[in-house]
Amino acid sequence: MGDLLVFFAKVDTTGVSVSSISGGGVSTWTRAASYSGYPNHDLELWTGVVSTAGASTVTVKFSASVTSTYTGLASEEFAASSGVNTTWSVDTSGGINSAASTAVTFPKLTPSGTGELYFAYDSVANSASAGKTSGFTYATTSDGDIVAYDVNVSSAQQPTATQSPSGVSGGVGVLIVASGTGSAGTTVTFNGNGSTGGSMANETHNVATALTTNAFTKTGYTFAGWGTSAGGPVVYANGASYPFTASTTLYAQWTQRTTLSAVGNFVTNGSNGKTTTSATLVQTGDLLVIWVKSRFAANPAIHVTNISASGTGAIGTLVNAIQYYTVDHPGNDDEIWYAPVTTAGTITLTFTWSGASSSDFNEYSTQEYHPSAPSTYSLDTTNSYENSTATVTMQFPTLTPVGPNELYAGYNSNGSSGSYTTPTTAGYTADVTSDGDAILVDPNVSASVQSPFTTATSQPSTQSSIGVLIVATSAS
Repeated sequence: MGDLLVFFAKVDTTGVSVSSISGGGVSTWTRAASYSGYPNHDLELWTGVVSTAGASTVTVKFSASVTSTYTGLASEEFAASSGVNTTWSVDTSGGINSAASTAVTFPKLTPSGTGELYFAYDSVANSASAGKTSGFTYATTSDGDIVAYDVNVSSAQQPTATQSPSGVSGGVGVLIVASGTGSAGTTVTFNGNGSTGGSMANETHNVATALTTNAFTKTGYTFAGWGTSAGGPVVYANGASYPFTASTTLYAQWTQRTTLSAVGNFVTNGSNGKTTTSATLVQTGDLLVIWVKSRFAANPAIHVTNISASGTGAIGTLVNAIQYYTVDHPGNDDEIWYAPVTTAGTITLTFTWSGASSSDFNEYSTQEYHPSAPSTYSLDTTNSYENSTATVTMQFPTLTPVGPNELYAGYNSNGSSGSYTTPTTAGYTADVTSDGDAILVDPNVSASVQSPFTTATSQPSTQSSIGVLIVATSAS
């Protein structure tokens, strides 16, 4: 209650206007502005103070029958910091009639004070689209007209929008003043909670408002959100809405960044009908990445449906990050799997295929990665790449990490010589599989587009490749 309800009405004819409005939770409606200078239209803005909250029907009466005349009706509600103590008054109003153009111009109005509400409605000949005038919010009506408003105007304003195709337009606008005594607001104080850089001013409001975007940084950590105590947990995400009903201190919550590094040996082997491979796991908590390839002897294509592990070592739940049937270098099933290491030791991995594989060349490659801090692992994103033109440049899929320190793992199937130069892309290391294909890995990519490649020493080939980004999140 105490909010202002602005109601706008359009009548597509001359000589007919709004005679009264009732309902909408408003006791008394007042015509704030009207304009009949836009040919064959009556445009009006009415205002009323909300006295009863909740859904309510607004009834409009006209000076003559509109049974055969199009009318457009809509409303918008506004709140002031002084709440029910607010007095709303009209400062000034105006109208505009514009010649045919793709530009839609609203009335130019100059406030007599500061912090006024500018509200205008423009009727257009065709279909309007939002403009870009700084500070203004735009909304289109069901019949393609447009509204523009700014709740904090302190100087002359004449916002614009657009319509397509070109056409005439006309509008009516009003400046409204909100005055009264109300709460000065409550304050949120931001605490960096061990931050090593950045600063933030306090934020004060008396209505629900989005929190200021975090500006603190902490070396080796990622901002996770805001807590109401130094020890957390996270209660508010970055930029989340806060009610501002009570003053408080919000503490930055940090997640330690985890970097990965390769440990142990890269193992690759393959042969016709092969269903097992072995790996020596170095340390509990590490990440094991598994690359799988099958060259089918004939259709139908097959893929891995399950991987089991046995031996003195053990791994956790396996994730099939990507399974892909190649196109431009055809006849392959390429896959990337990963799992956490739960027990160090030697393991045998047994692969179950979706169909008979005794005549297919099956290849398995593994590499273990150690995190800088105890971590859990999750999949960010995947992609594939195809090239039907024979080349020695072996391209891997383009992937963009959502955060820092992610692991890029890629596999490129091709018919080249199987010998490659050092990866051209900085930060990546290359391995060659038993079948002469290429693997590229960078365990520490950050928030920028990744599109790595390596170069075969000879024998240009068509190619198909897959790639994944895996996130290591600190468990502490």
